Amino acid sequence: MDVGQIISELHAELSRITHAIAALESLSGPTPLPSSGAFTQGSRRRLSAAARKRISEAAKKRWARLRALSEVKAPKAAKKVAMAPKAAPARHLSPAAKEKIAAAAKARWAARKAVAKTA
Repeated sequence: MDVGQIISELHAELSRITHAIAALESLSGPTPLPSSGAFTQGSRRRLSAAARKRISEAAKKRWARLRALSEVKAPKAAKKVAMAPKAAPARHLSPAAKEKIAAAAKARWAARKAVAKTA
């Protein structure tokens, strides 16, 4: 089937459906508008003032409970000026420690190789 033929058949079907809808609407009268609670394409859901207040109160209550729990776990001694916590200094191995670790690793690998040769 040719694409042009398919398109022409779809246009014909669309016009038949449009005429059928028009005939049905004329029998039943005007179509009712969607209710105010229905969401249409592009509409935004809005909260009532009471709903916003309930959500706000619940959030404040939740945060108050979390603050109370954190105060119980770690009470603050005295208020200090908020500063960024200092990062722990980087830890480095001494050259002697590195040599010791390398020697231990070589010994482990030598032992594994010896076991592998015997097996």
